[in-house]
Amino acid sequence: LHMAFVSDHFKLGLVRTLVTRAYRLCSTWPLFHQEVTELTKLFLQNGYTKSFIDGIIRTQVNRLYAEEPYRKFGPEAKKIFIRLPYLGDASNRVLGSLNSCLNQLKLGIINIQILHSFSRLEGNFLFKDRQPKHLLNGVVYQITCSCSLRYIGETSRCLIHISHYPNPNFCKSNK
Repeated sequence: LHMAFVSDHFKLGLVRTLVTRAYRLCSTWPLFHQEVTELTKLFLQNGYTKSFIDGIIRTQVNRLYAEEPYRKFGPEAKKIFIRLPYLGDASNRVLGSLNSCLNQLKLGIINIQILHSFSRLEGNFLFKDRQPKHLLNGVVYQITCSCSLRYIGETSRCLIHISHYPNPNFCKSNK
């Protein structure tokens, strides 16, 4: 597989992904080492070179460890999202109080994420004043001739302008 007609970028991504997955799922360093050993065997069986595998593993482990120098093994924190209105410093105090309560309850690793909502002035007005029908434009209308033929049109101006016109006899038979 290593000699396959696939970009090295994809091969590199595959090794990085599996090393990252092992790093996040293993609960101790010995388990992580065992998993990396199994991954190395798998890649060697598929034609990857030892230097290619070891280089990527070393770089990826250093990167992951640098991102989380005080990493605790075990499951990742459960993220809970709460939407609250933004109230300045009061919002930060609410977040601190929630985290304090959860720590006292000892519910495990829970990470609260607050999504701030901002109120806007237009949200306080639920109903918009409606425009009177006779002042609307873009209205589809129908005019019926005395011979019972109908004309259907659409206004570009206010509907009131059309009502000023007399009822036309647009039928050719009446002319």
